[in-house]
Amino acid sequence: MKEVNFVTDTLVMEQLVGENAAQCSMSREIIIPGDVKRIKETENEISDVETEVTEGKVVARGTLIQKIVYLNEEGTPLEHHVEEEFMIFIPYPEEIRAQTVKVYPRVETVKHDDLVKDMEKTILSQTVMMEVLALFLSSVKEEIILDVEEINIKKVQKEKISFEKLVGVEVEVVTVDSEIILDEAAARIDSVNCRFEDLVISADYQRVAIEGSIIKQVFYLEEMSGSLMEENLKDSFSCEVDMQGVEPGMDVVVKPRVSKITHEINPRERNKVNQSLNLNLYVQVKRKEEIEVVTGIEGFQLEKGRLNTFQVIGEASDQLSLLGEIELDKVASKVSCPPESNIVNLTADITEDKIEIKGTVKVKFSFVSEEDGQIERDEFEEDFSHQLAVPGVDKGMSVFIYPRVEKTNTLLLEDKRGIKYSALIDISVKAVDVLERQFAIIDKREVEEEVKEFESSGAVIVVYVVQREDNIFNIAQKFNVSIETIVKENKLEDADLIYEGQKLLITCRSRS
Repeated sequence: MKEVNFVTDTLVMEQLVGENAAQCSMSREIIIPGDVKRIKETENEISDVETEVTEGKVVARGTLIQKIVYLNEEGTPLEHHVEEEFMIFIPYPEEIRAQTVKVYPRVETVKHDDLVKDMEKTILSQTVMMEVLALFLSSVKEEIILDVEEINIKKVQKEKISFEKLVGVEVEVVTVDSEIILDEAAARIDSVNCRFEDLVISADYQRVAIEGSIIKQVFYLEEMSGSLMEENLKDSFSCEVDMQGVEPGMDVVVKPRVSKITHEINPRERNKVNQSLNLNLYVQVKRKEEIEVVTGIEGFQLEKGRLNTFQVIGEASDQLSLLGEIELDKVASKVSCPPESNIVNLTADITEDKIEIKGTVKVKFSFVSEEDGQIERDEFEEDFSHQLAVPGVDKGMSVFIYPRVEKTNTLLLEDKRGIKYSALIDISVKAVDVLERQFAIIDKREVEEEVKEFESSGAVIVVYVVQREDNIFNIAQKFNVSIETIVKENKLEDADLIYEGQKLLITCRSRS
């Protein structure tokens, strides 16, 4: 009699293949009736998001809905509503074959600049910076052999397969309120640049705790002289994000962005400003898993299954400064700031532990003609290339590229016929290698021949999944076997400690 028992299971996993993101800078002229004293705040909502994977990119489309709250000359708060469709292209390495793509769009900044003001209308130049993060996931469902309990089989080959499983993703919005004390009285706040430091992230059961600091570079117009002033300030923040499945020791990635900043200047003490800042925290939790599978059995003809796992080889980031000038067709009295800046034509070349990134910055802007006061539009492009060192990267690997336009500015030159453009670009890359792993699949025809002899003895092996209401006594009764047999065959330390979902091997008499 040849006794063979394959311990099998269904491997179900959702691997995180990789992730990428892209920015979209959108500029438009907004016409508001009457004279606008200042923009108080802008509320943003993103709806009707659709995605499509095509030709090495993910196309994300949707609608941006805005409520602009402004003060008129009398100081009365009023609202203006606008909608605009957007489309963002996210680079997607074609050799990575993901079954699922999930996208997370968010508005990063909204800036307004006056172009035309009179008693009848105000024309504002609005620039919206959006970001869309894309996760590429690969789903697997395969029957695998975990182990073999045998008498005549001499050798079982096994191999450990490691992979990264996505536990969950959450987007949390945190409001940080603070009072800013400026060195001088302010006529208005011009702009604020933010960066993050000292991020501390910890995973606990069902939650993620986050704390850190925000370094704020505040630009404001001094009340008496109108000069542009600058001050650097620091705030701290903390929050907890609830997330199912999180446990201590898991890998947590947090990507913070400032989505909205509003200011209220104290009318009596104009060096005191109440600032409200909204943080948009993207939180991603991953778990490293390892499973040992049977890859071969000496003396058995087994089919082979194949599983792709994805390994991060290395990551790198750096900053690149760009400067450019463009000559205008007309004399300008004013130029919009900031301009619309997008990065296109991205490519990546791998050479000797380095990744060379090439692309083009495409800049669009508006200006007011000094001759007739009309709003004109113009654009220019500038190519760039930059190398980043990633030890271990090699040809054939997949590269995820994410360039971010961190800061832009336009300056009208003294002759008013030219514009100087400056940009700070942050470039991040991640190299991913695809590893093909093999595992054994039972050839049913072969197994039937091997097990026939065992079944002829009138016994069968059942893999029983423990239910919520089960105990060891009713399971033994169900299959007409002794409790001692179940305990021995499954090497149970305590017969009372069985749990829902547990798999028990039970050898019982054939009921045929």
